[in-house]
Amino acid sequence: MRVRNLSFLGLFLIVGTAIFFNVSLSSANETDLYALFRQGDYETIISLKPEEGEELFLYLVSLLNLSREEEVEKEISSLSPEKDYFWLDHLFYLSSLHCIENGDLEKAVIWKERLANSFPSSPLLPYITLRLAQSFLENDFFSSALFYSIQVLTYSEREEDRLSALKITFQSLVNLGYLEEATLLLCHIYYVFPTLSSRETRELILPVLPQISPEKFFPSQRLSLANFLFSLGFTEKTKDFLDQIEEFLPPSQQVDIFTLRARIFVREENWEELEQLISKNLLKRGETEEVLFYWGVLEQRKANYGRATQIYERLLFLYPESGYAFNTYQNLAFSLRAMGEEGRYLETMEKIISRFPEKSAPVWELFWFYYNRNQMYSAQEMLEKLKSFSEEKNKALFWSFKIDSSLEDLEEIVEGGKIDYYYARAWQELSDRGVVLPFPFDEEVPLPQVDPANISYSEHWTKYQFLKKIEMWENAEIEILFLLSKNSQKKGFYRELNELYTQKGDYQKSILYSLYLQEGERIPLNLARQIYPEFFLPSIQKLTGDELDPYLILALIRAESFFDSAAISSAGAMGLAQVMPSTASWVIEKGWADGGGEEDISILLLNAEKNLEIGVSYFSYLWNRFGGKLYPAICSYNAGPGRVDQWLETLSTDPDLFAESIPFSETQNYLKKVMANYFAYSIIYQGKFSPPPYL
Repeated sequence: MRVRNLSFLGLFLIVGTAIFFNVSLSSANETDLYALFRQGDYETIISLKPEEGEELFLYLVSLLNLSREEEVEKEISSLSPEKDYFWLDHLFYLSSLHCIENGDLEKAVIWKERLANSFPSSPLLPYITLRLAQSFLENDFFSSALFYSIQVLTYSEREEDRLSALKITFQSLVNLGYLEEATLLLCHIYYVFPTLSSRETRELILPVLPQISPEKFFPSQRLSLANFLFSLGFTEKTKDFLDQIEEFLPPSQQVDIFTLRARIFVREENWEELEQLISKNLLKRGETEEVLFYWGVLEQRKANYGRATQIYERLLFLYPESGYAFNTYQNLAFSLRAMGEEGRYLETMEKIISRFPEKSAPVWELFWFYYNRNQMYSAQEMLEKLKSFSEEKNKALFWSFKIDSSLEDLEEIVEGGKIDYYYARAWQELSDRGVVLPFPFDEEVPLPQVDPANISYSEHWTKYQFLKKIEMWENAEIEILFLLSKNSQKKGFYRELNELYTQKGDYQKSILYSLYLQEGERIPLNLARQIYPEFFLPSIQKLTGDELDPYLILALIRAESFFDSAAISSAGAMGLAQVMPSTASWVIEKGWADGGGEEDISILLLNAEKNLEIGVSYFSYLWNRFGGKLYPAICSYNAGPGRVDQWLETLSTDPDLFAESIPFSETQNYLKKVMANYFAYSIIYQGKFSPPPYL
């Protein structure tokens, strides 16, 4: 009897264990598969072989990632036609993408066509077609590249996609021998797409520039191309085009030819040629407005201010409504001031302010003139006018305080809530005087959410949620951008995109979408953390140690690149901290950063961690060079320490006067941007703003 009981107990344990493991395996199938997929453990997923729903997608993609394409095709062919596989278009897309990455473009096209036939309105179509076009271009199949790049234009309304497709179209046309058509296309897209930079356009056209011949174009096209080439900085090629068209164009277009030639000579500072051009046109066409304007510019650049003044005044008399009027008034004012004609200078500036009430720069210039001559009543009058410009109000209020020491001006800045350089300075001045200040950011509020029950194309929201859960960021991005384009209520999608790009590591876009959530000047604290994020903070803290405030470095990076690790400026500065390759080489040679044996500095600078190491090392050098003074260190990171040495010798020791007197507008704006960022970071994450000495 005892033995039977033991046998029964053993059987019970065996059955119980089996049930337990069966439940565990079932649980793994239902929940742990997602974790396994995120970790890239595709072998385990395949061994479990789920057969239904979302888990089946994980299984099929795992097969694909392990290059078991035949099994994927077999599984797809066995799918039940009665069932709705909401993820099937993504599987077709991924299959095509997999073939592209493995160099099998023929099979990639088959999968793409399968996607197009089964899901003709899928938002995935423009993306995979664009990838095909790029791959065909890279493999020198230019006709196919052209075909698919044009196809993208029929699929997508997104400017980013269309621009990418048109760039491939340009390159394909060039390689197919259609150089003239390609050049005209690039000229067109340069002016139509503001996101296409001059630097990128130059890189596209530079390899074929020597082959572009004016004779191959109609005269009217040559003028457009001449302006295009001039805007890209190709002065000699611009001259080639102008030399070929002057005799062919009607008199109405001679104005454009003269203007472009004059701009060339001004750029080259070729005053002799400019003088000859003006003399020729005075004889041929008389005192037209463009001839008078560049004649005035010529005399002004030669420091013949009296003669320049006469010419500018004649232009304004003959052509009071000229398109050159604003620049003419400005140049006239400059010339009068250079001559010491202060009365006439002031009269001209007042005319500018009256004639062009939408312009704030002349008001500020006149304020600065009065302030530097200690004519504070007149200076205050200008500040009152400056307050009417919303973007200049904080500036006007702060300088009103600098004149009369009225704390009310500073309090008005703080109450307005607009975080900028002048807000930071107002805050500090009030804080130093013991004024109890409200917190600059509002209390946290619930941020907008997407309501799936009230959106169009809700099936794409289901796809997005699933793809985000398994961290297929690019696929999820395609779905959420599609939803954004199809729904009028945008705020919830902005928040979703902010979170998605943060998780994806696309930090620049993350900040941009958080900015779209801002309403009014005052920002809720939880949104402020998204607008001023702590990306890369642990790495920065290791690099700064106790010497530098890591939030100052974050402020610097936000101003430099907006946390875009792939950013390249028009000057060639690269990466998060926008380091020039020559500067990086110097820092590495000094032993302040490890080059890691990488010979190509550009590759090094596009590595986020290495870029930070080099950038922080260089800023640390500048920090010590200027004795821990904030303004010189920041300015020298932008303009170079040599220039800052000169400014420290010649400019005021008052920090605010120093900031406004920096002769480079780029550096002046850069300093103000970094300081505003530094203030925001300090308040949000440290609860106070106690900056080091400014000067």
